[in-house]
Amino acid sequence: MRTMMKRSAAAVTLLLAIGLTHAAPVILTNAQMDKVSAGAQYSVVDGGGYAEAGTVLARADTRAKQNGSGTKTKADLWVKAEGTGLEAYGFGESVAGNSISSVYGEATADEGKIMIRVKTMSKEKSDGGTMTKSKIQIKSAGGGSSKASISSSSF
Repeated sequence: MRTMMKRSAAAVTLLLAIGLTHAAPVILTNAQMDKVSAGAQYSVVDGGGYAEAGTVLARADTRAKQNGSGTKTKADLWVKAEGTGLEAYGFGESVAGNSISSVYGEATADEGKIMIRVKTMSKEKSDGGTMTKSKIQIKSAGGGSSKASISSSSF
């Protein structure tokens, strides 16, 4: 058992060292989407990256809540790629009624580090008013390129 664990750890270390692993998002099932949405109102994020040699970390968090003043959904994404031959992207979208906002960004670097942060939220008030908001930040060190697009928020 101990030898098998050592072999597994060695295999994972080797895969990480040569860059054959990458982070990718998990697609939500309808049941999972029901847990993070409030009817037709939702906030979602998607993102990941690739490193020829190095590491890629991705973390997403989505939540929905309802209280006396209305419903609110939020989604956050954080992607960090470090090493050589880097690519990373991030996307976020929020919808509440007729209010929609979305962001998308991507970056590449020959070597160094890329960090992408996406935040998006939607709010529907008990009086029927809606609001959405989306934001993206891209930081890159080590040369390369990055671009981002943001759709307009509606109130």
